[in-house]
Amino acid sequence: MSLQRRKLEILLMSNDPFVKNDMDVLSPPTLLAGITPYCIGSRIYCFKRIDSTNRAAKKLAVKRVPDGTLIIADYQTAGRGRLQRSWIAPPGSSLLCSVILYPRLSTDEIARITMVSSLAIVRAISDLCPIEPMIKWPNDVYIGQKKVCGILTEYEATDNLIRWVVIGIGINVNFDPTCYPAIANSATSLQQACGIPISRTALARRLIFHLDDLYRKLTYNGFPELRQCWKEHSCILHKNVIVTDGDTLLTGIASDVTENGHLILQHDDGYCREILCGDVSLR
Repeated sequence: MSLQRRKLEILLMSNDPFVKNDMDVLSPPTLLAGITPYCIGSRIYCFKRIDSTNRAAKKLAVKRVPDGTLIIADYQTAGRGRLQRSWIAPPGSSLLCSVILYPRLSTDEIARITMVSSLAIVRAISDLCPIEPMIKWPNDVYIGQKKVCGILTEYEATDNLIRWVVIGIGINVNFDPTCYPAIANSATSLQQACGIPISRTALARRLIFHLDDLYRKLTYNGFPELRQCWKEHSCILHKNVIVTDGDTLLTGIASDVTENGHLILQHDDGYCREILCGDVSLR
């Protein structure tokens, strides 16, 4: 047995308040055990089954529920990612949640929320697993060459100012993606990467902790420091990439991200283009 795997088993069996023997108990008391968040988790709704946590979150956001309200579910019947793509997650296998925020940001700055969320996810996974997850701009977390997490950020704005934003997060935790042809070659899970089941509750606590910490830093200190941290975990920066947005296909080097979280693509002729959104793959 490898030392890393043994360390993980010891962590999962320890008395750490983040990691008790409640691998699949998703309830407000267990999710907040051992932590006192500033904002994230200020109110928690837990569902065994729901059509979409983002859909429920958007309805609650209109009602102005507290900042940081969290919606979490064991199973989604209509989960989706960007561009209306379906999200495959067998019942009880994944961490599926949405967070409602009311940030003081313009619509030009909305990517900052997605980037802060992806950084929180990387830190949460790293706390529990002896692996190095990386971020693929704009909204995915990867382990090696395969996707382990997707983020769907939706918002409403008035006069270019954000009224509310919903961050939808889906992390593949305990299932084998190779059993599902649609994602067999492109997705992985924490269990598959680590070789051992991972506590969804422990992962959710770590995510709440880190997202709360990073959102507070964004609110009070701005984005420059968080931008640098994000760049340190990027799997595409300084590499040759292909960016697809609808029928548009662009190639070049992903040279940087801007203060607003937009990608800077440097073409072969040296010209730099700012990309607001799109699907990125390595060349």
